[in-house]
Amino acid sequence: MSKINEIILTFFYIGKIKKAPGTFGSIGAVAFWFFLNKYFFIKEISLTNQNIFWGIFLLSILLYGSYAIKFYAKKTKEIDHKSIVLDEVLGQILALQMSFSFISKNYFLENNLITIHLILSFIAFRFFDIRKPFFIGYCDRHFKSGFGVMFDDLLCGIIVGIIGTALIIFS
Repeated sequence: MSKINEIILTFFYIGKIKKAPGTFGSIGAVAFWFFLNKYFFIKEISLTNQNIFWGIFLLSILLYGSYAIKFYAKKTKEIDHKSIVLDEVLGQILALQMSFSFISKNYFLENNLITIHLILSFIAFRFFDIRKPFFIGYCDRHFKSGFGVMFDDLLCGIIVGIIGTALIIFS
C-alpha cells in the first residue's frame, strides 16, 4: 500500500523531480487536464458530465490525499514533503476547470484561447501557491495535517478559478 500512496501522492513520480517538483506537478496537472478534456471534446461529452467527472475526481483526490499523506509522512518524516504534488494537481485542475466552464464551447477550436487559458491559469496558480497570500498562508502555517496540505492548494485553485472566470466574463 505504501508504494501506491507514493505513486499517487507524487503524481506518478513527478514529485520526485529534484528541482521545482511543485511546478512540475502543476505542469503534469495541466497536461492531464488538457488531454482528458480534449478526449471529452472528441467524444462530445457534455460540459455538465465533464464537471461531474472533475468534481468527483477532485473530491476523491482531496479525500485520498488528506488521508494518505499521514502515512507517507512516516516515510519522509515531513507532513508536507516537497515530493507530494497531489495537492498541486488538485488546485491546478480546479482552477482550469472552473474557468473552462465559461469558455468551453469553442475552446478546442481556438488555439489562442487554449494557449492563453493554460498559461495564465498555470502562472496564476503557481503565484498563489508559492506566495501564499491572504488566508492561504495562514492555512498553510496552521493546518499541519494531510487535509491542511491539500487545503491551501484547494484555496489557491478556487481563487485562480474565480479570477480566471472574472477575466472571461468581464473581457
